[in-house]
Amino acid sequence: AVYGDPTPQDRETLDSVITELHDLVETVEVSIVSTDPNLEIHFAPVDDFPSIEPNYVPGNLGFVYIYWDAGGAIYSGRVLISTTEITQAERSHLIREELTQSLGLLNDSWTYHDSIFYQDWTNTPAYAPIDREIIRMLYLPALSPGMSLDAALDLLRKPA
Repeated sequence: AVYGDPTPQDRETLDSVITELHDLVETVEVSIVSTDPNLEIHFAPVDDFPSIEPNYVPGNLGFVYIYWDAGGAIYSGRVLISTTEITQAERSHLIREELTQSLGLLNDSWTYHDSIFYQDWTNTPAYAPIDREIIRMLYLPALSPGMSLDAALDLLRKPA
């Protein structure tokens, strides 16, 4: 569900990212609902972030926090997108990054400059090829929450 003050461009970006995720992931359906969401997306001034998500880490203009069960399955989360201090292009990047990270891809990297997961500040507007592959891999039907690292690596090393 979407809360706060998204711009028309925010809504357009959100719809675009959801469409792209549907093309990449067959095992998860993402849609905007008006009641009983398992993911909240809040568009708000950054100063309001701590009151919306108690686990917010100051200094972030986009933030995601997810909750998972004892078996490692994600059951809910909260995305925060600042409506202050950033441009529309930066907001669009943060919508893509934080929504994608809410699927369980929480870490960033210093390695791939064109990735939405690049650690340094960017406003990358699209998934890089490596982003698409990581998203596909994470949600392969044969992978499951709580799977050991060795079992997951064995599965991923098998030829397609």
